[in-house]
Amino acid sequence: MLNTRRFRAPLKSVFHCGPAVRETGGISTVIDELTSIPNGSLRHIPMATWSSSDRDYGLVRALRALLLLVKKRITDGPFWVHLHVSERGSFIREGMVGHFMSLLGCGLAVTIHGADFVHDHGDWSSTAARRLLKRADVVFSLGPVSASIVKGIAPDTGSVTLANPLNPPMDSDVSVMAQRPTTVIFGGELSQRKGFDLLKAAWPLVTNKVPGATCQVFGPLSDVEVQNLPGGMTYLGNASRHELLAAVASAKIACLPSRREVLPMFVLESMARGLAIVTTSVGELGQLGEEQGVTRVDHDPDEIADAICALAEDPHRTAAFGQRSREWVMENATTRHVIRTMEVAYKAAEGVA
Repeated sequence: MLNTRRFRAPLKSVFHCGPAVRETGGISTVIDELTSIPNGSLRHIPMATWSSSDRDYGLVRALRALLLLVKKRITDGPFWVHLHVSERGSFIREGMVGHFMSLLGCGLAVTIHGADFVHDHGDWSSTAARRLLKRADVVFSLGPVSASIVKGIAPDTGSVTLANPLNPPMDSDVSVMAQRPTTVIFGGELSQRKGFDLLKAAWPLVTNKVPGATCQVFGPLSDVEVQNLPGGMTYLGNASRHELLAAVASAKIACLPSRREVLPMFVLESMARGLAIVTTSVGELGQLGEEQGVTRVDHDPDEIADAICALAEDPHRTAAFGQRSREWVMENATTRHVIRTMEVAYKAAEGVA
């Protein structure tokens, strides 16, 4: 049961607060998807509260956003403020905006994106997260793990489980993709958290079994070196979303063996284009399995290599997995579906028809 707040009339607009949409990263992509194309009955508007260029951790930007929202509240009446939070700092920064606007009578929604919330939730009961989740009218979780944590922290708030949104291409030919030469793609921070070191160690084992296989690597540099990559593996830089999606559309298998994760956009975008997926069970990835075209592996280079080779050597299996992954996204993660589900939850929390 959702918290129910009695507004005088249905609220007509939603301000999505989080990283600027020009930023690289999953949350920026989510906000861009929700606000760039009219898909629902409400106006969905981006409101940047953080940027990687901020030297003050987004404090000034968040205060400016708060002032703009207060002015909007005074002139136009209440609206929805939808916070997209990830780690501890954002529960304070975006949380400040949400708390204040809620006190001014605005609706407050929260989507939890951060891996730390899932993996370190034992520390959260006495922090800003608990206060924010109790204040919220509705919380959106990316899967059952996050939803269970929310229920434990703020049992009266309720949680709607909902995947991140994307606009899948309408013309992906999975059977053609499965017949391609083996091209594996990795998209994400080149870090141990994302498991790039594991894929790097697994790759020579793949090329021993599948000569000619290639691996394209995209993402910002972090704590795993890119010098002297094994043969067939190429680092192509921190590409824009458009460039990464073009590479995904030409690949056969997507691999992201993360150690800490929620539900990464790279995996969803790859599923939308009919790629077979190799990943781990961390975070909300555990809700995906062979029924959704996903092979889950442990954090072991041998197992990762075996999973990639099993797909590379069997195009029928690869095609079947790619078809299942695409179908799951089309049913659960299109922008239209996500916005429609959000708007139903907003209206339920408003307590109006």
